[in-house]
Amino acid sequence: MQDTHPNIVVLVMAAGGATRMGKIKQLLPWKDTTLLNHAIAQAKEVSKEIVVVLGAHSEAIKKTLPNGVAATVNHHWKRGLGNSIAHGVGFVREQYQADGILVMLADQPLLDSTHLNRLLATFRSENVTVATQYEHGFGVPTVFHPSMLNRLQQLDADKGAGKILNEKTTKLKKIAAPTQTIDIDTVEDYQRMHQQYGK
Repeated sequence: MQDTHPNIVVLVMAAGGATRMGKIKQLLPWKDTTLLNHAIAQAKEVSKEIVVVLGAHSEAIKKTLPNGVAATVNHHWKRGLGNSIAHGVGFVREQYQADGILVMLADQPLLDSTHLNRLLATFRSENVTVATQYEHGFGVPTVFHPSMLNRLQQLDADKGAGKILNEKTTKLKKIAAPTQTIDIDTVEDYQRMHQQYGK
């Protein structure tokens, strides 16, 4: 009988330097907390096992993390998101018995636990990797099937897991994002989204 409650570890990617922001993006205010801790709160709604991948400003950010959340520092974070994902997946495989890894970003506050639960429900029922579908492609948050983890650990570039998700051999389901206004990359993005959603 298939396990309907597999052990899912959530990997929150928060290693970037956010050079376009001019500030530590992970610590920008969002609702009554920060962007990163808002992401962690959403993750806690779907799993007890949360790992945050840090890089730039790791010491300052680590001090703000809630209790019960693990952190690992990728000292090669400048190589890009792919390298940080590989680092995080390696950490999870060393420290946890995971039946799947949900990779999400710290700067997508509109993708809440409702969306994460939809991804996980499909993962449990279909037993395949489940990605978020956007208007112009698909990507994270994604629940990666264990069969994908070796490939994820080979990532080493500024691109994330998109190349792997697009491979013809990848068994993949897609769940539509609830909104197309997703990433916060610039000060203008943050100000606009914070004004509308983050107060």
